[in-house]
Amino acid sequence: EQLRLVTDAMPVLISYVDREHRYRFVNKAYTDWFGGSAADLLGRPLREVIGEDAYALVRPHAEAALRGERQSFDRELPYERGGTRHVHVDMVPDDRGAEGVAGYYALVTDVTTRVRHERTLATLVDRCPFGIYVVDAELRIAMMNDAFQRTTFAPVSPVVGRPLEEALGALWPAPVVREMVAAFRHTLATGEPYVSHGFVQRRADT
Repeated sequence: EQLRLVTDAMPVLISYVDREHRYRFVNKAYTDWFGGSAADLLGRPLREVIGEDAYALVRPHAEAALRGERQSFDRELPYERGGTRHVHVDMVPDDRGAEGVAGYYALVTDVTTRVRHERTLATLVDRCPFGIYVVDAELRIAMMNDAFQRTTFAPVSPVVGRPLEEALGALWPAPVVREMVAAFRHTLATGEPYVSHGFVQRRADT
């Protein structure tokens, strides 16, 4: 009962699915998404609850989990009820040693709003006529518009996903790169904006 109270209070879908791909436990978020009560969902096949199209995309991961392989993935799923949503899914095998894998625990988080915002940002960045790039918390270039990739960063390919220091190092001398990276680190650590002053410096690739 305590487990039920805790899982029902969580804003994510939590379930346990057995070897026959049938639900043996679902929290309240499941009933909010798919309707009915928890009792209505228990014992029903995964395929029947989420729909054929969504099941076709989830099935390879579910089968891997039942082989004892932990799964973690993001993808858009066309649920039969509840509409199409972008979700992050974690599947943790219930490995009982000599008895084998009895099923798996699944945690499903709806990230539709976040993905929609990311796509909107990517569109705005790409349409900008001047150079823009986004650096993530690990100081990797997470996004860069086409204008910047075709001009300033043309010698650096691929550039998205590359460490900032490495990408800048292909264009500027080491002292300039150190100063620029230090400014990014400071902004990430403090949240304070940084405005670069204009400078004239011979590029490393010329």
